[in-house]
Amino acid sequence: MAKESTSSRYVHKMMVILLLLFISAGTLPAKSVREARKVFDQAFSQYSAGNYSKALELYETASQLDPDNAEIWMEYASCFRKVGRYQNAARAGWCAVEADPKNITAWLNLGNVFLSAHAWEAADFCFQQVAKKQKDKTAAAQNFLNLGFQQKNIGLLQAAMKSYDQALILAPDNPLALVDKGVLLACTTNQSSPEAEQLIRKGLSLFEKKKMHQGMEYAKQSLSNLANKEKLCHSWQPELSFTVLPVELLKQPETGKARDLKIDINADKHFRLPDGKILRLITPENWMEQLPGNGPQGSIYNIDFDTPKRNCRIRLSIMVAGTETPDLKELIERTRNYLLAGSAEKEIPIIPFTTGSVNGYYVIATDKELVGKAPQPDEFQYIINCIVGKGRYCGIFSVFANQRDQDFLNGILDVFKSWNVD
Repeated sequence: MAKESTSSRYVHKMMVILLLLFISAGTLPAKSVREARKVFDQAFSQYSAGNYSKALELYETASQLDPDNAEIWMEYASCFRKVGRYQNAARAGWCAVEADPKNITAWLNLGNVFLSAHAWEAADFCFQQVAKKQKDKTAAAQNFLNLGFQQKNIGLLQAAMKSYDQALILAPDNPLALVDKGVLLACTTNQSSPEAEQLIRKGLSLFEKKKMHQGMEYAKQSLSNLANKEKLCHSWQPELSFTVLPVELLKQPETGKARDLKIDINADKHFRLPDGKILRLITPENWMEQLPGNGPQGSIYNIDFDTPKRNCRIRLSIMVAGTETPDLKELIERTRNYLLAGSAEKEIPIIPFTTGSVNGYYVIATDKELVGKAPQPDEFQYIINCIVGKGRYCGIFSVFANQRDQDFLNGILDVFKSWNVD
């Protein structure tokens, strides 16, 4: 038998090595997968307990240990969405879709991210993917009803009608879709609408046949409000901000590129106010939002912001005056006088600022109980109060922090100064 040449043996060894590399590249070690599952379960526990900052850290670790696990990315996206970080939520959502393109829940989850961000076209695209894959057409129709309801609430009536029509294509006898479309028809005209009433009554009849009591009440209430357009067509409740997302996050990335999607360092946050106006704030992207149970007397809207390492917490309380512009100077003076009682300072200067058409004042106080002590968890040495306003709306920012260096203050002031209501 002829001897194998040295060059042939070299080529053969290289082919074996490359083959082994190719095989191992697509297969994670079992230990890594087990570790990912362990961390993933810990993340879910933290998420369920409302410890979102810790949950996000754990989801990040789990996603690195098992980057092709769609389930991890889906929950990661849900956690980001829960705290109003929609850029990261969208990227994690695309990673889930990339890991498992046929996964209905991955597409649904991503669609809900875009729904929260008010990225209507992207949400519609995701819900269309769900509708193609999902056998339960009633469930698929519900996604378009949710989309239409959100669009209706901010006055996008034509877009809402398109969404409701899509729901009825998927489920023609869906009673909720019939009532929702009837309500929307009534809102699009100043005249009484027999077609709107007919749709609502048809929906009511179907609710009654199915003994769906909550739906029956909704349909009956809609019929009784047909003559009261304000009550029928406009609803408002405090909610997390929506965000103008970068274009790159709104479309499906090329295969293998989802994790490379860029995240802006800041987020352009929009808060919808009761009269339809929008409050805009520019905050760091990694600030997390929550809706507290209550706020100061007279506030109509309260938002809590938390920084990732929990070294700073911010409460924003939004207030609206009657017919007159609120006196910001008087408000900050009252705040300063209140803080003096518990402050280490004997004098607290009021510092004014102006940016564009927005005026504001802020004060900084030190908690006298914490002077010379190391703050414990959830204790903060400094409080920064700011009053900022434009027109009838004003905002009260209460910042609790354990630092007051100039870089930190400049970052907080940039948020205050970005206040804009239009």
